[in-house]
Amino acid sequence: DLVCPNQRECFVHFLKKHGESHPNRELLVRRVGKECLQLLASFPPPLSRVKGMLERSRQIGLADTWWELQNRLWEIKHEDSIARERFSKADWKLLDQVLELAGFAV
Repeated sequence: DLVCPNQRECFVHFLKKHGESHPNRELLVRRVGKECLQLLASFPPPLSRVKGMLERSRQIGLADTWWELQNRLWEIKHEDSIARERFSKADWKLLDQVLELAGFAV
């Protein structure tokens, strides 16, 4: 039995420690990027869900530069006319936060 005052913290520590050198680490990084891209395919995109996935990924050491994800987010921000018409200020702020988490300097 694991004795831990905060089981979530212990679990995050475990994943971070053992995930750094795991042979399938890169597969998980790609999976996170792919899942985020699938979420962004809908409108309105569930930016808070994508943000949460990226935050949790970074917590366990899966910080990466997701190029495809960055490109899609950039398209939404600069080329998506529907987003321009329908996004609120809060949506744009959230989009910038997601871009930053995806490794893009906003």
